[in-house]
Amino acid sequence: MRLSQYLIEMANDPDDWGSVGRKFERVFTDACDLLGLKYEKNSFTGRIWDITPIGPGWERILVDRDVNIKAGGSKWMFSSSEIYKELPWDDDKPEDFDPEIAAQKVKKILRKFDIDKTVFLKPISKEIQDEIYDAVKKEDIKKLDSIFTKKNFYAEKLAGDYSIRILTNDTRVTSVVIDKGGKVFMRSEKPRKLGMGGTMTVTFRTPTPKIGKVEKRIMT
Repeated sequence: MRLSQYLIEMANDPDDWGSVGRKFERVFTDACDLLGLKYEKNSFTGRIWDITPIGPGWERILVDRDVNIKAGGSKWMFSSSEIYKELPWDDDKPEDFDPEIAAQKVKKILRKFDIDKTVFLKPISKEIQDEIYDAVKKEDIKKLDSIFTKKNFYAEKLAGDYSIRILTNDTRVTSVVIDKGGKVFMRSEKPRKLGMGGTMTVTFRTPTPKIGKVEKRIMT
């Protein structure tokens, strides 16, 4: 991942600021290399995806699609400094503030880094993630093959089936909610600085670590 205008980060812990997610991203791609799975790494600033799986071996839910790799057990999804700048979070909400217009502005920001085109992928548990770490460390291809061909992952894509709600009180915006299928998929937390002396950013997370309706395999 990279620090850009949109400050996209992943983490298991709010104080971790993405190191767990970045580490698992590297281990995941190492696992793909051991299994001979081909992919393109993200080389674009301001985009949320990490890899694009290409070629044979991948399940069709992933092949040729941009994928954001999440850590197992994590609720944290991404954060954006631009959403912080766009909305009145600090008791300065104008009298004529329109939540629906603000929601459209947020949706436009999200589209800039292709959130609607990205598949979010994560192990179904931290235990499965730990098994991937161990198998990569030991270069145990047989174990990795077993993990990747069983239903050990969640995969979810917003596509066009999502909406934005802006929640407010009398003086400020309190939260941005991303709904999918009539349910909360992600919700923003209180804005905070990204690291020591960093830029203010709005971080989003899911209600539970589970994403997607069913468990999936990611390799044929």
